[in-house]
Amino acid sequence: PISSATVNLSGGAVDETFFTGRGFVKQTDWSGGAGQATTTDFTRYWSSDGNIDISSPSGDVKLRNTLGEYVGAGEFISSAFDTGSISNYHELTWLPGSQPVETGFSPVRMQFATNDDGGVWNFVGPDGTSATYYEPGTSTISAVHNDDRFARYKVFFQTASTSFTPTVSDVSFTFTSACVPPGQVTFEGLSNGTYDISVSKAGYTPFVGSTTISQNWQALEIVLTP
Repeated sequence: PISSATVNLSGGAVDETFFTGRGFVKQTDWSGGAGQATTTDFTRYWSSDGNIDISSPSGDVKLRNTLGEYVGAGEFISSAFDTGSISNYHELTWLPGSQPVETGFSPVRMQFATNDDGGVWNFVGPDGTSATYYEPGTSTISAVHNDDRFARYKVFFQTASTSFTPTVSDVSFTFTSACVPPGQVTFEGLSNGTYDISVSKAGYTPFVGSTTISQNWQALEIVLTP
């Protein structure tokens, strides 16, 4: 099995890229509410400061609106994600990648926290300290989190105008661990149909082809030639 190969699947509204041998955690809905310590329901989270809205519309997180105006700032913390064993962490990503210009500079920022027992959570940014934050786009997770099993993210919202709010609709991170099979990726939530697929890694001839999804669970084996 070949680890760290790039796999892209596209078709219709789907255009996703994963790396073989890496686990992938993705959350796109928080409308189930707060109070979940460890993730079993991917529509819930751990806590907030009371200044976020999780249901307007369902699937998005934004600042709370009161009497037609948004509060100036808010934050929430995800439930803990159990990667199954000690892990190395790679990338933190969220959508949308841009916010209304009226919300000002850095309206959405994040920090990441890990531990090996689900106990103390120290949220830090890309330099491994609490003084920095991950910014929009795909960010490399600090190496201080490596060799920990449990992970959480914390989202910070702020706006320069009470008429506008930043929004988060999707948060994901990648990791490697003993529980992630080398040479594999998993795409979830696909509709039946035909998708383009490409696989590449330095030192191998790239693969370009297609696959048709027609069942609830399917596997496709692709061989790369050196």
